[in-house]
Amino acid sequence: MLILLLLFLILFSALELHKKQTFPLLVLFLLSSLAAFIEGIRWYSGTDFFMYYNSYEKVLNATTEPHNTRYEFCYLYLTKGFKILNIPYTLFLLFLSFFSVLLYSNTIRKFTIYPLTGLLVYFVSIIGFWGSNRQLIAMAIVFFGMNYLMEKKYIKFIVLVLLASCFHTTAITMLFLLLLVHKIDFKKWMILGGGVILLSFLPLESIVIRLLDFNSSFFPYFKERFIVYSQFNEAKVDFFKNLLGLIRKAMPIVFLILFKNKLQHLKGYVFFLNISIVSFLVFFLASLNFTYLLGRFTIYFSIYECIIYSWIGYIVLDKDKWIKYSSLSLFYFFCVFSFFRSLKLYQELFIPYKTIFFTF
Repeated sequence: MLILLLLFLILFSALELHKKQTFPLLVLFLLSSLAAFIEGIRWYSGTDFFMYYNSYEKVLNATTEPHNTRYEFCYLYLTKGFKILNIPYTLFLLFLSFFSVLLYSNTIRKFTIYPLTGLLVYFVSIIGFWGSNRQLIAMAIVFFGMNYLMEKKYIKFIVLVLLASCFHTTAITMLFLLLLVHKIDFKKWMILGGGVILLSFLPLESIVIRLLDFNSSFFPYFKERFIVYSQFNEAKVDFFKNLLGLIRKAMPIVFLILFKNKLQHLKGYVFFLNISIVSFLVFFLASLNFTYLLGRFTIYFSIYECIIYSWIGYIVLDKDKWIKYSSLSLFYFFCVFSFFRSLKLYQELFIPYKTIFFTF
């Protein structure tokens, strides 16, 4: 099912780019709705399914479900509202998926004339996170807030980030996006890069654990979860894969710099270049210290690649046929690779894909 959806999105992206045609907004809405529907009907599929399912079923009696005692209050009260109305969990998932996907698609279309291609890249980037209910909502709200960030409506952006953090606490860190709107001097990037390299030599795991000990009343459950995650580090470290990951994180930076003359006039160019550099630096730091949390650390930044890579249409469509088709072929190969790479850690949770109707 997921592979069929991938091929379907590739088909419409290819039509969009091949014909240099902007499809009606209805097409974007229907494709987004299809992706949201497939996400929403999953059953025993996706990350953390049982944790969130059990939490939902027992949300009105928090003492029997420990996870409900630590969820952020917006997510907790949202689930309580649905449960009080006796709404089945599948309908709750459908609400979450439509809410998130439509926020993304509505934002993507404001930054590119190739939104179907942006939707494709969004899908292959996010698929491995289906099931992370709270984080997906938080990410969607922050992503939507980018509209206000680009329009310099900073108060509205801050409000949305604060709202997102009420679904997943980590979203509060996205307030630093305010610093990425304007051009940053090369010298400052070099200083920041040097600082990241120096930090990578520190025993960051033990430092984090000490901080969590010191603030145990404020972070009552973080230490336990962090230690569990960190136990995976030694087993998961793979320097070759991390090198490939760094190359992948460098790709949007190279793309934006290499084709600066054609892209710098586009809305948000400076912001997307800055966040791509930050994504690279964060990946580098996390790959040496918090390997098991790489995905959860970097997805907040890499999700913006759905807009960056949709700009390929501005570059290749005016080239001769050989360059055009070879470039697009490489792009779609990259999308397929990203799709399977996103699923690799929990492949058994997605393939075959289980839904309330069928398994496929």
